[in-house]
Amino acid sequence: KVLNDAGVDDVLRRNLDELELVGKNIDEIKKAGGYKAWKISNAGGGLRNTIKYVDNYKVTSTGRIAEFVSESGDVLGTLFKQSKNGKVSYSFKYKTSSGNVKTLNKLEAEIYDDFIEFDFNVPSELKGQGISSVVFDDAIKYYDAKNLPYKGIRGRWEGADPKYTDGISDNFKAYKEARKANKTETEAAFETWTGKQANKAGFTKATVTTDDDILILVEFIK
Repeated sequence: KVLNDAGVDDVLRRNLDELELVGKNIDEIKKAGGYKAWKISNAGGGLRNTIKYVDNYKVTSTGRIAEFVSESGDVLGTLFKQSKNGKVSYSFKYKTSSGNVKTLNKLEAEIYDDFIEFDFNVPSELKGQGISSVVFDDAIKYYDAKNLPYKGIRGRWEGADPKYTDGISDNFKAYKEARKANKTETEAAFETWTGKQANKAGFTKATVTTDDDILILVEFIK
């Protein structure tokens, strides 16, 4: 019920580790004002947005590049980076709030058809913690440092892909909801996570080239 009231997805509601953790901390969750507020508090053990890059880090660095650090200085997760044939791939090794060690793989970026495209599928327990934002920013800086030409950033958002919860990517869902709220195509594009990140990176113009029931393509340029 706690997880359901918080609106988390079915995968997390069926996660035995998370259910056990919630069961042990019902009172603390109530005091915090709900599961999500508790999850990002010290009691919930949520990841912080404090990023500590390794010594001698450069945007062209590979291997272990950064750590997510709690307010008390504990390392909560480590970000790794690989590069091959123009594709930049990141993985994040972290400890769950119940103490298990997991690795999130395939946070990827590549230049395809003159645009940088990103492929993320972040689980609920890591969403909102800044991991994807760090990867997004780092990948763009990597391509810039390598002087690899590209026109902008392309959002490729799927509406029928089994790797996503309910088969729909968060960007696809956010865009469609914005359109239903009478937002223009451009406004809806910038209502998405990718759109917000692109805008912060200076890509302030958006053109929607495909918009149907299973695929949305948006090109963000400066």
